Amino acid sequence: MWAEVHSKNEMHKTTNSTDTYRKVATEQAAGAGSNKDWQARIDAAIAKLPAGDRDRMVGYAVAVNGKIASVDMFGSPKLFRKLEKKLVASYVTEAVDIKAAKDIKAPTASDVKVFVFDADKAEGERSYDTDEASTVVNKGSHASKSGVMYKPTAKSAPKGDGAKASPVYETYHSNQ
Repeated sequence: MWAEVHSKNEMHKTTNSTDTYRKVATEQAAGAGSNKDWQARIDAAIAKLPAGDRDRMVGYAVAVNGKIASVDMFGSPKLFRKLEKKLVASYVTEAVDIKAAKDIKAPTASDVKVFVFDADKAEGERSYDTDEASTVVNKGSHASKSGVMYKPTAKSAPKGDGAKASPVYETYHSNQ
C-alpha cells in the first residue's frame, strides 16, 4: 500500500513529511476535475432518478473503462446516504489517475449481477469476529466480497426457521 501511495505522490509531484496521500487528496478536493466536480456530476445523474428509486438506493456499482471495479451495498438507504459522499470521494480518488478509454460500453445490470454472484457463490471465511459483529470474506474467480454482519441479540434475533440477520455492509471488488 505505501509503495502505491509513494508512486501517486511522485506522479502528482507532491511531498509531505509523512509521505501520505493527504496532499493529493486535498488538491483533488479543490481543483478542476476535482472530487467536488465529480460529486456534482454524480449528483446531477442521480437527480434524474425517480424519487422513489433514489429513496431506496443502498449502494453503487462502479465501473472503470467499462469494467466493473467494485460494488458497495449497505443494509439500509439511511446508512448509505450517511456514507455516500465519502464513498464517492474514495471512488474518484482511486480512479482519477486512470486514463479514460475511448468507445467503452457501460456494464449492464446483468453484468453487475454476474460479478456479484461470482463472489457470493464462493465459500465464505470469517476474517474478523467480535462479540457484536463478524466479517466474512468470499473469494470468487473474478470478484471477492467482504460482508459485515451484526450478531443478533436475543431481542433483535430474526424470527422464523433458518432466518438470519442481513449484512450491514457488503463490498465486492474485482480480482483483476
